[in-house]
Amino acid sequence: MYQLRTFRNTDLVEIVSVWNRLMTGPNIASPLTNSEFDLFVLSKPYFNLQNLIVATDSQTGLIVGFLHCGFGPEDPKSFCRELNHDLGSIAMLCAPPDPQLLDQLIQAGIHRLQTLGCRVVYGGGRHPLNPFYWGLYGGSEFSGFLDSQPEIPEAFRRNGFKEAAASVLFEYDLAKTEPRHLKNVILKRESRVFVFDDENLQENWTALAIEAFHPLVVQILDKSETELIGRAGLWPMSVFGRKEGQSRIGLIDVMVHDDYRRKGYGRLLIAESIKCAIQLSYDVLCVQTDAANLSAVGLYEQSGFVRVDTAKLFRLSL
Repeated sequence: MYQLRTFRNTDLVEIVSVWNRLMTGPNIASPLTNSEFDLFVLSKPYFNLQNLIVATDSQTGLIVGFLHCGFGPEDPKSFCRELNHDLGSIAMLCAPPDPQLLDQLIQAGIHRLQTLGCRVVYGGGRHPLNPFYWGLYGGSEFSGFLDSQPEIPEAFRRNGFKEAAASVLFEYDLAKTEPRHLKNVILKRESRVFVFDDENLQENWTALAIEAFHPLVVQILDKSETELIGRAGLWPMSVFGRKEGQSRIGLIDVMVHDDYRRKGYGRLLIAESIKCAIQLSYDVLCVQTDAANLSAVGLYEQSGFVRVDTAKLFRLSL
């Protein structure tokens, strides 16, 4: 019924057509143009066409789905000269909800990674295996497969994968009044807030994923402007929310220095990020965090964010 083969350059138009037909929802970029898929997936320096496996209908020869697997870097801060072949990732599984086809693709991905020396296979991406479809899938970051596509997580479980982690996806409606807290006013008097446009990202591996979107950085310094208190990244999720007609911006890498934690600066950093997103006229601010990080989950909920989905990361030892 289905035949599998590796990707050919002439497959681009069919691949994008399959994506646009099957991949829907506010946490998935759709519809995509051919040039966008080429820019965000095929043109990456770590792209290997042998790792993109397509499934075709045995009668018509048309592409009906695909699976994309690969490896992360030895050092995320490097220029990705060397990949770590011990850990592999099935970074994307895009196919109709046919168990036979999904299982066939997953087994082909496992076999491909295993032949390249992989010892552990992840279903989905999480740092440092996250750049593959970051910017196209999973909301503000790429942290696994979405529960809103239940047939995909179920396929991984069926093929022996165990759940390794979960991330909660949140959204903030920027049409609401920005959150205000009396302590934020006091903290702002004791610090300085700056916003930098098109800021260089700290890790080259992360930059490969979203630098084309021209990220911003919200930064809080002490009053003398010599010591970093906290930092958060914002990147315009311009290819998300097209069908809903909503412009989205993603909040990532929220960090407060150890010396300033539990003093309210995390809440201030989030409030300033919301303020920045409102000033830029976006409709929705997206963020996600590890489901096990209860303090972060609580902070976002207290700041007015609403849960919209969950992403699951799966793991299989070979």
